[in-house]
Amino acid sequence: ASFPHDRAPSRDDVCPRYNFHGRMSSDSPSIFSGKFPQITALLCDSLAARANAPWFSSHDPQILLPSRGTAIGIARGLLERFPGGAAGIVFQTPEALARSVLNASGSFPHVASDSERFLAFRVACRQADHELTRGLGAEAMMERSYRDIRDSWMSIDEFETRAAKRRTALSEPQNVFIRVARLYEEYLSAIASIDPADLLNNATAVISRGA
Repeated sequence: ASFPHDRAPSRDDVCPRYNFHGRMSSDSPSIFSGKFPQITALLCDSLAARANAPWFSSHDPQILLPSRGTAIGIARGLLERFPGGAAGIVFQTPEALARSVLNASGSFPHVASDSERFLAFRVACRQADHELTRGLGAEAMMERSYRDIRDSWMSIDEFETRAAKRRTALSEPQNVFIRVARLYEEYLSAIASIDPADLLNNATAVISRGA
């Protein structure tokens, strides 16, 4: 449910429980659309209203944030409501949540750093040895394309299958990109690392299994 744009959502709209399996039920969260200050104010008001609840002192509220700017906005709103300061509220990024989910299941993957990923793409481009991979900035171009695909929850195999369905044969640039992407993933595997997209995908799989 989305709230009318002529008013901010009320605290009665808040549903504090989340359904991780995607089924609609009474426990599913409400979804709001609106300006960022409205959403931030709603969240801060909700936390302030629950500050004296018995469970609040024994369970640290966890807030999943998409960016540092969001964290700063919420922290500012909480300080306005609690001038003396607020403690025990945990801010988490989706990546941090995914890592904690995997750790709890007994998996402790190493996510490749920016420099490791760039180096893997550079080596992959050199090994592919194609005119499309020899130009200035080829590594950055390939990595950007890879990032767009993987951040859309699609694997390289799925990308190849979908691309093939649209035409009788893959174009040369598509074939070169797929080769580079697979070499990149092989290099990450060789150093016992995973791409950030796999961190989220693997955590989603664990949650879906109910582990």
